[in-house]
This record gives sequence, C-alpha cells and structure tokens, in this order.
Amino acid sequence: VVVRNAAWRHFLTPARGRMRASHEGLVFYASSGEHGAGYAVCLECGRAEAQAHPLDPDARPLRDHRPLRFTKADADGFCPGNGRGFAIQTGLALGHDIVTDVAEVQPAGLTPAGAAWALASALREALTRRLGVETGEIGLSVVRRANPIGGATHSVYLYDRASGGAGFAPRLVEMFEDLLRDARAILDCRQPGCEGGCSACVLAGDLHAQAEILDRQAALAFAEVELAAVAGPSQEDAAAEGAVLARDVADEIAARAGGGAEEAILWPAAPFDPTSLIRPRLRTLLGRLNEAGHAVTLCLSEEILSGLDAAQRLGLRDAAIRHGLCLAIGTAPRFLNGARGIAALASGRVWASRDEAPARFGDGWGLGRGAPVVAFSCSPTVYAPFDHDRLLPRPGARYIEPKARLDGPSRSLGDRFAALVRPDLEAAGLWRPKQLVSVSYSDRYVRSPLVALLVVRAVSRLAAALAGPQRPRFRLATAPLKFHDGAGPYRLSHDWRVETDREQVLRHLCQGAGLDLDLQVGQASHSRRLTLGYADGGTASIVLDQGFGFLRPAAQAPHFDFREPAPAQAKRLSGVDLLCSSDGTTYIVVVPEGGRAT
Repeated sequence: VVVRNAAWRHFLTPARGRMRASHEGLVFYASSGEHGAGYAVCLECGRAEAQAHPLDPDARPLRDHRPLRFTKADADGFCPGNGRGFAIQTGLALGHDIVTDVAEVQPAGLTPAGAAWALASALREALTRRLGVETGEIGLSVVRRANPIGGATHSVYLYDRASGGAGFAPRLVEMFEDLLRDARAILDCRQPGCEGGCSACVLAGDLHAQAEILDRQAALAFAEVELAAVAGPSQEDAAAEGAVLARDVADEIAARAGGGAEEAILWPAAPFDPTSLIRPRLRTLLGRLNEAGHAVTLCLSEEILSGLDAAQRLGLRDAAIRHGLCLAIGTAPRFLNGARGIAALASGRVWASRDEAPARFGDGWGLGRGAPVVAFSCSPTVYAPFDHDRLLPRPGARYIEPKARLDGPSRSLGDRFAALVRPDLEAAGLWRPKQLVSVSYSDRYVRSPLVALLVVRAVSRLAAALAGPQRPRFRLATAPLKFHDGAGPYRLSHDWRVETDREQVLRHLCQGAGLDLDLQVGQASHSRRLTLGYADGGTASIVLDQGFGFLRPAAQAPHFDFREPAPAQAKRLSGVDLLCSSDGTTYIVVVPEGGRAT
C-alpha cells in the first residue's frame, strides 16, 4: 500500500507522529498460491493452477487440462497447450494494482506489531461507524517503518477497496482525534476472556493471519497516551493563558470568521514568495474569507518587503487586487515563550507557534511541525497600511505579462521565450547579438526533469541568438533536492531523488545545447533571475515571477524512468516534446543592471 503525491501532516503535538492521505494511492495485490510455490499458467487458453509441489520433479501442473473457454481444441477436447512445452509457464506470482484513496498514520513510537494491527482495526471500525459504511469497504495494512528521526515504528494504512476510491479512507486524517477517542472505546473491550482481541472489538474477518499477535491492550495504552498528549499544550508551548492546541489555522480561521464580518490578519515569515498566494492552500482560504465578506490584511515586515524583486512586487500587487487584500507593514507579535504570531482575528483570537515553519506561506502554512500551533485570546498588534501601487516597477524596469504567449510545444519554448523578451531588451538597449559572454540563472526549484528541460531550452535559444564566437558560460544556481521517504518518482514533473542524476542530466542537456554548465547547488537566492552578461560589462536581468515551473503539461505528465542511468535519462529527456500551458498569472520583468547598457 503506497500513499502517493501527498504531504505529511503532523499530529496536534508534532513530535508524536504524522499522517497523510491521497486520492492517488496505490494498492498492489499479489499471490504466490496456496503453498507459496506460485502458479502454472497456460498461455494457450489462460487456465491457471496453484503449484503444490515446487520441488517435486515429477509434478506436472495443468497436466491434460481442458481449455478454460472454447477454443479450437484437439479432437479429444484437451487444450492444445498440453503438447507445447513453452505454453505452460510455471512458478508465476499473480498480481494486480488499483489506484484508490489511501490514508497513512505513522505514530512516532508504535513499535509492537500486534498493537499496530489492533490500532488499525479499531480506527477502521471507528471510521466505518462514523461514515455509516460496511467494514468491508475499507482495507487495512500495517508496515514496519522508520520514523523521521530514524527510530522504529509502524505505519497504519487504511484504503478504499473500490478501484478509484470512494472518499472514505482520507477522512481518517480529517477526523483523527475524534476517531482515536472512538478507537479507545473499542479497544477497551469488556468481553470476558478478551486478551489480545476478539470479534467484539478488533478481530475482523480479514485479520485471521494476525489473530495470534493482536494486542488490543498495548494499543489501548498507546491510544490513552496519545489522547492525553492532545488534551492541551505543554507548559513550554502555552504562549498565553487559556491556549489550546490548533490543528489547522486555515480551517479554524474560516470557521471562526463565519459568524459575521471579521478581519483576518496574516503575518508571513521569511522567506516570503507572493506566488504562494496562488497555491491551493492559501488560495482556498482567501476565497472562503472573500465569499463570506471578511477583510484580510497581509502584514509584512520591512525586511520582507525590501527583499522582494520587481516581479515579486508585481505578483504581490496583483494578488492583493485579485483577493481584495489590504497590505500593511508590521511585525508579528512575539510572546513570552518565544512563540511567533501566525495569524489573528481582529476580534481577539491569535494563533502562534514556537516554530517558524507554520508561518511560512506554502503548502505547510498553519500546520505544526517542529512545535505545535496554539490558539488563544489576545489583542492583535498595530500595523501601518500602505497602497498596493507602491509595488509598481521603478523607472527603467519593463514589465511583461506573458499570459498564453509561452504556451505550446516544449521543443519550441526557447523560440517563444526569446521572441517574448526581445522587444523589451531592445528598448532597454540590451539585445546585443554576438556580445553575450555569460548567462546565469538562479532558481531554487530546478528539481524535476520537466523544469530542467524547459530551463535549458529557453536559455540555450536566448544564448544562441546573442552569443559571440565562443560558447557562453551558463551558471545555474539551485537548491539541494529535498528528502522524500514516500513512493519513488515516476512522472516527468516529479522531483529527482539523487543529486548526481540531476547534475549529470543537466550537463548532458547543456552540452547538447551548446552551453558550458557551471552548476552551483546550495543556498540559491529566493528570486528566479536570468542574468545576461555582455563583453563590455553591461548586464541585464530577466526576473521571472515563477521561474519556468508555471508551465505545466496540458495533459497528465508522461511517465519517466528515474531508475535509468543519467545518460539514458538525458537522452530520453532531450527527445521529449509535450504541450505545455499555464494559467496566465505569471510576470516577467526586464531590469537593466549595470555597464553601458544602463
């Protein structure tokens, strides 16, 4: 059972565990037969038979078998495969997989396997009771895993048995604390003689293989400890009197702001990228608040505001107009335990955490990680509003809104990109054929084969139009790959897991495109910036609001074999041509920076 394309969400007390759910989970069913020796399969008619004697040289599975269904059988009615040695294959395992809804719960220290199976069964029973569905609608599995710090634990999986999913299993993550309370009551079985588990509590029909190891008492003890941990924040995490643990700041803000006009204040932590406002998590919250008629104030520190480049400032201005945001300058409140304010309602409700991560805008905003998020009553701090027109480009900068002009086949992206930026470079005196000596591009998110391919194609075409007799140097600065412990990548848009693979593929692509690559992996700047350097010292920057990641396959990204050697990956990637499109919300800004060109 595999949970694919899903981010972890931590327990209310993050150190206690984590969980996730996906509508694209994979469940693989396999069988090696009743005796574990596999199956014999007739390729002529399709009949299969479990092998009972794997070491018996005289055993002949499917001997003199009749065809599974009508065929041009021999005159005696037997399958023609009986007389063809190659037709009957032996020792085969049979299996199939389905894509369905899967949820995974991984406590930090659930080491006994029997306790994990009992807990899985109790959680399933609690979930099916709440949803009013049959137990057989949901399958379960338990796998030994290493927790985030390397300790031993078990992952508990619930999955919908229906191919395609029915939406049942992901509710485990949404209602975890309530279901854990129900599971505790199920595990507290009072039936006489129930030790490890019985049919009145956790011994279900599909757990016959685990009947001997089920340990409901250990699972009950675990549930009681977990429920005690979520009863309230520790003294260290309680930022103020009356603080309570908060699971999801976005959900709680939307729920509390539902009873009339209310102002929500958000204090983003650095680094802040305005493109995070169009990602599903923040976009959904802002949409819910706007629909309910609530005001939202985005309160930025002076440090964050001064660190935004031209494209980011325009992106922030556009987001403020689109979502009706009020912009302000102000510092997030700090509390006695060091907790930082994440968000607040003007009526006096504040969310804070000792960890900075929940305040960083992105998919993990408002979710506790290193420390829990707590909520309590407190008056928000004072801030100074400013007009969004303050974010307009400074004189000399040229603003481009591509809309759909970069959409199209990936192979010709370079031509479209060069045609898009050329008029503005010419107007700034920076389109200078045969004088380009270097190109540098900084983007922390060159992590997938698709983005790498788009970057190389755009840069190589621009360099070919402007370079002199020598090959231009291409310096690419990007961030290290993130650690992933889930299912392996399998699509062109997925991230590499191995640094050397990314590096070698990029070198092969650049070599084929006429670029001398200087790859710098480390603390890349927050801005996505393409800088052109000319022989006379003049430079120009093309600042891309979202880099090249805003272009996505028009259809589902094709499969890509990350297990191949890097040269084979590069060869396959260089031949890729797929239709890319965008939502038209990105920006590009051409900025003269130095030398005679300014």
